[in-house]
Amino acid sequence: PGDVAGHCYTDGQVGGARMWFPCSDVLDVSYPLEVRVTLPAGNIAIASLPTIKAKESKGKARFTFKSLAGIDLPARALALAAGPFIKLNDPASQKVAHYCLPHIDAEQRLSFSTQYVSRSAAVLEQLIDTPLPCERYNQVFVAHPPMLVDSQPSMTIACSSLLYDPSVLDQSFEIIKRQVSALVGQWFGVNSLLRPEAWNDTWLLQGLCGHVTNLCMKKLHGNSPYLVHIREETHAVCTEDTLTTPALCSSAPAHPFEHTQELKVRKATLVMRLVEKRIGDANFKKVLAYLLSKTSRGPETISTKRFFKAVRKCSGQDMESVMAHWIYGRGCPLLTANFNVNRRRNLIEFAMRVSNEDLRAKAKQDQLTVRVHETEVTYDRTIKIEPDEFVVDEFPHQSRWRKRKSEREEERRGEDEVIVEIMDRNDTPLLWLRVDPEVTWIRKVDLTQSDYMWVFQLYKDRDVGAQLEAIEGLCKSMLNPVRDTKGMVPVASDYLQALAIRVLVATVQKEALYYRVRAKAAETLGAMTILDQDTGAAQRIAVPALLQAAREMCVDPETDLPYANNLSNLSNYFVRKAALEGLASAREALWTGVTVEVFQLLLLLLKHNDNSENEMSDGDYIATLLLALARATTDLPGEADKTNKQIQRYMQRDRLMPSFGHAITCAALGAIQHLMTRNLVPLDLAPFLAHAKVGQSFKVRCAAMGCLARLTPLNPAILKLILNVLSLETVPLVRHETLRALLAGPAAQLKASRAFYKPTSINTSIVDSAWDLVNVATAYDVKARYLAATLYTALFGDQIPECLVHRLELLRPVPSSRDLECLRAVDANAPNLKLKLKVSSNKAPQPKPAGLGGGGGGGGG
Repeated sequence: PGDVAGHCYTDGQVGGARMWFPCSDVLDVSYPLEVRVTLPAGNIAIASLPTIKAKESKGKARFTFKSLAGIDLPARALALAAGPFIKLNDPASQKVAHYCLPHIDAEQRLSFSTQYVSRSAAVLEQLIDTPLPCERYNQVFVAHPPMLVDSQPSMTIACSSLLYDPSVLDQSFEIIKRQVSALVGQWFGVNSLLRPEAWNDTWLLQGLCGHVTNLCMKKLHGNSPYLVHIREETHAVCTEDTLTTPALCSSAPAHPFEHTQELKVRKATLVMRLVEKRIGDANFKKVLAYLLSKTSRGPETISTKRFFKAVRKCSGQDMESVMAHWIYGRGCPLLTANFNVNRRRNLIEFAMRVSNEDLRAKAKQDQLTVRVHETEVTYDRTIKIEPDEFVVDEFPHQSRWRKRKSEREEERRGEDEVIVEIMDRNDTPLLWLRVDPEVTWIRKVDLTQSDYMWVFQLYKDRDVGAQLEAIEGLCKSMLNPVRDTKGMVPVASDYLQALAIRVLVATVQKEALYYRVRAKAAETLGAMTILDQDTGAAQRIAVPALLQAAREMCVDPETDLPYANNLSNLSNYFVRKAALEGLASAREALWTGVTVEVFQLLLLLLKHNDNSENEMSDGDYIATLLLALARATTDLPGEADKTNKQIQRYMQRDRLMPSFGHAITCAALGAIQHLMTRNLVPLDLAPFLAHAKVGQSFKVRCAAMGCLARLTPLNPAILKLILNVLSLETVPLVRHETLRALLAGPAAQLKASRAFYKPTSINTSIVDSAWDLVNVATAYDVKARYLAATLYTALFGDQIPECLVHRLELLRPVPSSRDLECLRAVDANAPNLKLKLKVSSNKAPQPKPAGLGGGGGGGGG
């Protein structure tokens, strides 16, 4: 469409192969495949099969692809792309090639975007100790595929939106990770030589692929991003995995698409990491090598039982019983821990509650580590998990209780002022304590320790995860405070409030720390809240300190104008964005309860943004400012008009000088929708409809349709418009993202408000449109059909929609059970019914062959 060169490619969705050629598209059926492609001259074809012949004659280009002898492929593994692609051989590897469609600076973007592929391949071959399992690896970038990255044997089909130039900052890490994941799929993809035996075994390959991808990214980018990623993934899985969520491996009937959902992929990746943590890196490498050795003679299937049998063979440990809860169970435990230093007995008394009963029953052979940091030594204490709800342990501390004055002075020398100040408050040899520091469980931890211990942990522990835990623990009582059962509001002491603000501001300003820790401190400053004991009114007590820190980072004190953009220091750039988002979230939560200076600062940064001396793109920075300004806008006179003026200004700029992925336009649409949702501007669908039209960038169209979806609770009739657009939509990604936006919250709000209760014409047409979307419009899009069916259930439940009850009068009554029994009953006195059928042909009668006798003219039917 538009200015994109004509090309074609396969879908790659679950169950999608049978949509374009006749086959048995099931998990355990493979074929020897041969594909012949004829194209107009000037085009090329790339397939997930070895190339046998490629020639061009008489204005036609002909390609023949054929699977190797003894290596059959399932139908879903056949991938094909054809078009006028530009080819780039990887300069660092002769086995790797990249393709993209012709456009401005195509070769430069293709070369820059794929620079990590060959390096990642070398890292992976070293990690897995097995060479790349294909002779050639091709990466093809096409327009608007249904998945951003689709990894198939020897080939990956990716979206051309992943191509970027050197000026892009924010998306580069995620794009690199997607390409690495596709490369790992050559060893451990669902369609690789190592294949799942059944759909409920796909979690094995998803987990192996995700975990090996994380290990490769750790090699490429360092340990700190890896630790933060593991922490975030663990938190996300614990939040989403409830007692009603399907188990990771279950024999219950499920749609194949359900086995590829994000939650299962995340959880499977973490489970593989837990296996590696328990058996060790060396043994885990042996397991991978053993599994891949099975594929040396051809494809090999793998099941959950066989995988753990391989683990037991290579490591000598039975991991299936230890991992049983996370594989076959549901929910993640909450570990509530506390401790006491018994000065009289010189003991540390530790107690912990494990909330998940199913886990306690299945993890009897498992254990947890408690890391104890004392003044003179650091050591780990192993705690065995018992079926009881509470785990209790006590052990002696290993540092001296009292020290000489000279020793204490020596400890204070060279320390930060905050550490020197709180040393006087610490009267025990215990500095701080951590539960499960290596994250060997998929869990949440709620640990109670004193304020000075959290400060020690933040300043002294070099582990990024420990620093993030310390920030949350220090401000635990000031994040989302609520009244207790007695109606009292827990309020931190004035000293603790001042200490927390002081420590977090120092963390934001300390450039030696990892930027994610500094960004977390900035977000926490914006979220710190105390409640008034009498009125219950909330106060964001740290906003003035955060506002001052943000002004120091962004505004020149001499001219009172923003500094010119300098994005060479990426750490400061991301911290600045986090500080501005923290200020916006504080004013969004309390409206006029937060100073108007927050709005004025954000408006100043947008009005006087200067990127003339900067080589990097400021598109994502402006997008962040637009969304932050919309969130910080209140009903004070003039604020909404000023915000809307800046939104229109930057939308016009993005038309003239497009940002990467049109990030500014997408953020501007989100800002307008946010103002409408909060009733700060009138509801007007015109800007969203204009940007949802065919011809716009698919990312802009996704953003516009997502905004319309989030506005449906304000006007349910918008849902009719969205469903009509989706029934005619030709770009799969737009359809998928719109359905996800509806399922992310608006569908539940519409059902809770009973918006479709009345039997009006608009309500009945919405039900009919939703039904047609499931059964007609998405017949050839497996993913969209699954999402549409989920949306229908979320809106109307699994019964007849309330607005269609009046139609039941037009239906014939269903026979009762008694009527059915009467129909089935046989009357012995009734005469037998004899039926004689005669079947004849419509063809003219043929003369009888000589020598054959006459027979009956009819046949029994």
